[in-house]
Amino acid sequence: MEAEASSSDGSTTSPVPSITPYEVNSMILCSHTDNLFYEAKIIAVKMQANGEYLYTVHYQGWSKRYDENIPHSRSASRFRPFTPENIELAKIEMREAKARAAELVKKKKPQKAEIRRGRSAVQLSESSSNASRDAKLLVNHSVFGDSSTESISRSSSTNEAVSVPEKLKALLENDRRLVESELKLPRLPCRLTVSKIMKEYVMHVRKLDAVCSEVKVHKGRARYWKGVVAALDECADNMKSFFDLIIASDILYANEKLRHKDLTEETSGVIHLYNISEHYVPKNYFPLNNRNSLMSNLKVQCFQWISDLLNEPKGGLRASEYYGFIYLLRLLIRFPEMIECMLCDNDSKEILTVFVQSFVRYLGSNSEKFFDPEQDYETVTEEYKLRLLQNSKI
Repeated sequence: MEAEASSSDGSTTSPVPSITPYEVNSMILCSHTDNLFYEAKIIAVKMQANGEYLYTVHYQGWSKRYDENIPHSRSASRFRPFTPENIELAKIEMREAKARAAELVKKKKPQKAEIRRGRSAVQLSESSSNASRDAKLLVNHSVFGDSSTESISRSSSTNEAVSVPEKLKALLENDRRLVESELKLPRLPCRLTVSKIMKEYVMHVRKLDAVCSEVKVHKGRARYWKGVVAALDECADNMKSFFDLIIASDILYANEKLRHKDLTEETSGVIHLYNISEHYVPKNYFPLNNRNSLMSNLKVQCFQWISDLLNEPKGGLRASEYYGFIYLLRLLIRFPEMIECMLCDNDSKEILTVFVQSFVRYLGSNSEKFFDPEQDYETVTEEYKLRLLQNSKI
């Protein structure tokens, strides 16, 4: 049985007595985090304390961990009647979504910077004369790491590899202001961690690909999207591993590093994160005068070493299992630097670029679900402020 439409102004806090709720076992089409509609069933109905009906929705064929509780006030926007017309409409919308994703691979390939190869596959350029021959990207360390700026050797065209929606840029700028100026840090552990967000995205891509497999990609480019789907778990795992590796050196603001240190120390009573950059990067592997930023030195002649390192059994949680959405955004906007660090063929870089661009768009469409600036920050304690002040004097 279908519910009546909610009031137009949406201002009521409890349902009108005449509202007829959906019944248990009713079939519906329900929108998910990607704003696409999927076949679903209402498996439970209950009355809340405020008098509003609450529906438990199960997506057909999905794991029960994706079940949702949806109040009746949101049913008008989240539910559609389970009719042949609406089913066909949902399929059309999914095809259109797949077509938009396919547009990502139509962009011209960015020119790749030449990588000097030596006995170890890639040589680290340590002299200023070698570095001066490369294009430079100035990274503003008011966002990442120290207050100084550093030059990272890379191709200038790679800057176009990923387009970040203005919505996400605004979140990042607000994040910088809160952390640096107002001493408000994202709450830890995050409600939705990097690991959980990546898992949801992988599930989203698989659903989208399964439903829209008939949609054709631009001629000659289809293999890149197919490559993303084929290597989905590997792409996601590599992204999480990179996050774990560089969080302390390149993702955290200066005001957050003391808290991170507390979490990684063995005496911490909260959690034992694995501080990879501190404990596992050999001290003689990178130039001592510039070890504070792994991204500026990490050329992946050591990529297999990094992969092996991150797959070793460790105690406690990885950073990607504790930090969340806003930290993931800080990483993704550095993707042009990341991809220049990777020793792989052009096709592999294209696949990773398509993966990241699609992921960024997904985060932009679902940012409200993953992150709420009003509740996901907290003001640091006076004790923490004092410790920051003391550290700054050292």
